[in-house]
Amino acid sequence: MTPNVSEGNIPPMPPPSADLATVWAYIEDGLDQIVAFTNIPYHRYMSLYTATYNYCTSSRQAPRDENGSGEEKLPVGLDLYYKLAQYFVDYLEKLREQSDPLEDEDLLLFYVQEWNKYTTGVYSSNRIFTYLNRDWIKQVRKKGRDDVYPLYTLALVKWKLHFLPHVQGNNKKLTAAILRLIGRRQNGETIDEGLAKNVVGSFVLLGLDESDFNKPSYEVYEENFKTPFLDANGADGDIRSTEAWLGVVKN
Repeated sequence: MTPNVSEGNIPPMPPPSADLATVWAYIEDGLDQIVAFTNIPYHRYMSLYTATYNYCTSSRQAPRDENGSGEEKLPVGLDLYYKLAQYFVDYLEKLREQSDPLEDEDLLLFYVQEWNKYTTGVYSSNRIFTYLNRDWIKQVRKKGRDDVYPLYTLALVKWKLHFLPHVQGNNKKLTAAILRLIGRRQNGETIDEGLAKNVVGSFVLLGLDESDFNKPSYEVYEENFKTPFLDANGADGDIRSTEAWLGVVKN
């Protein structure tokens, strides 16, 4: 059963003049509830959005850009964006620890469950950061900061950089588990097809063209599945029929 948030457990919204620590503590509490699939009332979403909007449109001085030149000031909100980026990294660090002892189908099941939970939670959080995505990030990217992303894309980038390499390890154990599962299917066994399709689907989604977020890139898919599949199957590797079965559609 999905837990609910009672009115008495909702903290008061920070005033428009609140500092970063106060605003972030309020937003972080809401994010924790959303990624835990807690049912929170609509006005809670709106108050989280308002807190973000108030902070990003305040007249406070913009923080120094430690990742940029340090000369050009960016719109207020950069420090909040960095808090979000670190939130994803910390979240994924916990998943890394949980994934370490897992192998084969246990690893695939864990990966799929956590991938679905993560992406669904981030997608649900998007409404909180509508202003950040629509206005603030657009302004920053116009100033040449290609390393600043909309929230959902930021979350995918962090998964690609901080979780996928770890769960693969030196021996690409996630890919190896998929190939073994597909091998069993090729031998006539009944398998959980959703495991392979969801993991490979995540590789496709993680292929990000950073110059155009609407343009697909298959770099992650090819590195983590296609090339290993062909290496493992040689001339017998019917990649086209396998891609069709997995639902990989290339434009």
